[in-house]
Amino acid sequence: MESLDPAAENPQVLRRRLVAVIHTQADADHPVPVAGYVFDGGTLTAEQQARIRLDPAEHTEFRFETAHDWRSRMTLAHYQRLRQVLRAHRSGVPLYLERPAPDGDDFEGVLVFVTDGAGRLLMHLREDRPGMAWPGYWTPIGGWREADESTRESAVREVREEAGIEITGLRTLPGPHHDLGLPLTRVLHAVWDGPESDLQLGDEGLAVRMVPFDEVLDLKVPPYLHHYLPLLTTAADRTSGSTS
Repeated sequence: MESLDPAAENPQVLRRRLVAVIHTQADADHPVPVAGYVFDGGTLTAEQQARIRLDPAEHTEFRFETAHDWRSRMTLAHYQRLRQVLRAHRSGVPLYLERPAPDGDDFEGVLVFVTDGAGRLLMHLREDRPGMAWPGYWTPIGGWREADESTRESAVREVREEAGIEITGLRTLPGPHHDLGLPLTRVLHAVWDGPESDLQLGDEGLAVRMVPFDEVLDLKVPPYLHHYLPLLTTAADRTSGSTS
């Protein structure tokens, strides 16, 4: 990359913070093992972005995209590595990656179906803005993993932050198919029977409420609801008690 020297131009904002150390084993794309280092380079201004010139011997194109939009341009393995680096950046704990994620640690996001004894599902109305998943849709509670959270820790935190309630007794639902638009996502279910007046919208989204199962598909919802709603309905038919 030519015509741009962030260290010289932005000394007051360049943080020089190590974000990740990534060891890549030799494969079809890399004939020899490679160690890569990712640093926090600050934020480029629009004028600095316009001055970027690539070395044609190494690169043919550059672009700026949101983390969500990069998914359509990367393999799942490369997208997971990107999400791991972004998670390390958010948490402030450097990522050290030598090999693929171990079993049980291969997720970066959670989706949480919270139902009650009256046959209702907790739904969250998402903001309609570019660069986010399902803008303007009603979805269950969900979000990206933070630090080294387990799936259950991520689920409990997301429900607390987005709906203001505490959940326990989580169970894992069958893993999502990739064609449902849920890459790197774990899906969980909890039963909650507190009063709806306890729900409090957090800093994200436009509304949160309990919706009867038979009204969910009347809303603007992602296609994965067609897959999971029957599973929740069957579970509700079998459940006579609740966990709160």
